[in-house]
Amino acid sequence: MAGDSFGRRFLHEHSLCVRHAFFCQTTCIHRSTKADVARVDTHVLELKRDMKEMETGLKRDMKEMEMRLKHDLTLRLGGMMAASVAVVAALVKLL
Repeated sequence: MAGDSFGRRFLHEHSLCVRHAFFCQTTCIHRSTKADVARVDTHVLELKRDMKEMETGLKRDMKEMEMRLKHDLTLRLGGMMAASVAVVAALVKLL
């Protein structure tokens, strides 16, 4: 009987140790998971900020390009109109 009591007590203490180790490991995993989530959240915020900056820069560049294109097209149209007026004047003079 004395050996049986020792065996039960040993198994009980062993199961307590296993539970404690499991709890410590779970707590450690939970802490590291929280830290990982915090790092990911920080990275996501940085990426969002970078994307916003890129979007702002892209909009500015597109507006600048649009203005240059309008200017170039205006000059071309003006040149074509001057040439067509010159051609019409030359045709009227010839006729």
